Amino acid sequence: MGVFTVLLENRGDTAELETRARRAAEAGVAEAMNHLAILLERRGEAAAAERWYRRAVAADHGTAMYNLAVRLEARGALDEAEAWFRRSASGGNPHALYAVARLLHKQGKAEEAEIWLRRAVAGVCPGYPRSANPTSGGPARGPRSRLRTRDSACCPRF
Repeated sequence: MGVFTVLLENRGDTAELETRARRAAEAGVAEAMNHLAILLERRGEAAAAERWYRRAVAADHGTAMYNLAVRLEARGALDEAEAWFRRSASGGNPHALYAVARLLHKQGKAEEAEIWLRRAVAGVCPGYPRSANPTSGGPARGPRSRLRTRDSACCPRF
């Protein structure tokens, strides 16, 4: 979408922004599809936003995968949301890693949630000594010691 989009957004010109995003989205630009979905969601048009997120996902837009999962979670479609969070996480989105951990924790799957949370911490804080990142230089931990000390400054708490 570019610098012009940022200028329009900063100016608060959402009508012009939506017109341009819609034009580009209808032309098949995945980034514009995602951006249009965000604009629609902000305006309260959740169903239309979801349709555009799905179109962006079909065009393999990584951020749209996460955004679609957030939308699905908000409307209670947790299984489908988890699947999209996992797919987004496999593309390297650390927020999606945390979201998977959060959903697993809600389901009572604490051990699996801890694994995903460690992955999120490693992705968000790669140099943190106690993270799960094998290159961080932190101490090795066995499977029973995962997340026993929730002391990372960047580690989201359940």
